[in-house]
Amino acid sequence: MVARLTAALSAVVVLCTAAALMVPALSITDDKAQPEAGFFGADGAATAGTAAATAGAATAGDPQKLTRRFGEPKLFSYLEDVQPVFDQYCATCHDYGKKAGEKLILAGDRNLAFNASYWDIREKGYVRVPGAGPHNVFKPYEWGSTRSKLADVLYNGHENPDIDAKRKELGVYLDAETNPNAVLRVVEWIDINAPYYPNYGSSYRDNPYGRSPLAQAEVDRLRELTGLSQRDVTRGVYFDRPERSPILDHWGAAKALASEEYRE
Repeated sequence: MVARLTAALSAVVVLCTAAALMVPALSITDDKAQPEAGFFGADGAATAGTAAATAGAATAGDPQKLTRRFGEPKLFSYLEDVQPVFDQYCATCHDYGKKAGEKLILAGDRNLAFNASYWDIREKGYVRVPGAGPHNVFKPYEWGSTRSKLADVLYNGHENPDIDAKRKELGVYLDAETNPNAVLRVVEWIDINAPYYPNYGSSYRDNPYGRSPLAQAEVDRLRELTGLSQRDVTRGVYFDRPERSPILDHWGAAKALASEEYRE
């Protein structure tokens, strides 16, 4: 009885294994990645109906070890890997008090949760990524650098050619030819879902977002003084250049010195 049961289970395992190995072959000749008519069997050979080219050049040789373009492997950090590119090439114009800054801020001032450039890029839709959700099924080329306005500017320049001419005069022009590594850093950041923090560490675990140096009581006081929402206070307090904090715009320059709340 035990022997028959063992033999039956072995047969089931064999059938399940064979079924698992019979996976649909995907065509990668276009952006739809539709299943072809054939399958790859357990021996690795394609069955009838699958074009020989489907396997592609990747299966022709030995596996290749992944290599990193930018030195030793490390956790990806927006502040360390992406912001320096904006500091060098973009923040000269895309800063507070500048015309380009009215459209997009690319300065690196840190706020209660992220920094100015990250907040503005994500909020204004300059990158198209799934982020933390919704967990939809995305078709090829629906998101990532190929659908992001930021990457388009890096590869193709600004819509107004006068802007790029001025950038060349200032020595801050950037494209895939002048500094391919800088462009690639930004593009790869987009294509790995545009993260900000390199890890889940929390320096202020009892404060808002686990990252804010300000406690919730201090945030609430700022909300009382300004009449702003939690979200606007979060994005509007800068620690690198406090005098540039958008939260101060609540009073305006004329009333600033006369306001006790402003001085507080």
